[in-house]
Amino acid sequence: MVKKAIILVLAMMFCMNLAYAQNMIDLGGGISKITGDDSEYFNMGFNGYGQLFKKYSETMYIGGRVAYNHWSINEDEFMGGYAGMGAEVSGSVSVIELLPSIRIMPASKGGSSQFFFQAGVGLYMLKSEYDFTMSFYGYEMSESSSDSENKMGINLGAGIILNNKFSITPMYNIVFTEDESLKYFVVDVGILLGN
Repeated sequence: MVKKAIILVLAMMFCMNLAYAQNMIDLGGGISKITGDDSEYFNMGFNGYGQLFKKYSETMYIGGRVAYNHWSINEDEFMGGYAGMGAEVSGSVSVIELLPSIRIMPASKGGSSQFFFQAGVGLYMLKSEYDFTMSFYGYEMSESSSDSENKMGINLGAGIILNNKFSITPMYNIVFTEDESLKYFVVDVGILLGN
């Protein structure tokens, strides 16, 4: 289901690009970090993304963002004082973003760089996997779990375009989960096409 949704969104973005001039395609990746409560239990992660924007005015672009984020568990923090005492934990959390977005680019006065602001609202597909094993006096216990859910969320960011070819974009994401919202920060570096 997830793969079909991603393929559909990418196909739509490709068709939009063929149909209209003045489009901006932004492809790249970067680092990501979960923030807020319990963030110490996760290592620094990575992401990859694709964005397509159509120019609607001199300063406004409207389009969408597809991104994949992944974080692994920090075993030492997760186990606390029990690390190395026959107990081990591993696992990861991943998020796929499908976000209609807007990019505002204030009028440039020339030069090789241009600042922009960006915001999106849409679907976040979360998946978590955990494996726990414990060995105690010859007795071994193991437990695994996997969970996935789809939630709405937002992202906000600002960035810079260099030489009409490269983008640097820090973004903050808030995913509205049932218990407590998932928050994470990304810093992306991308290549621009069709600007």
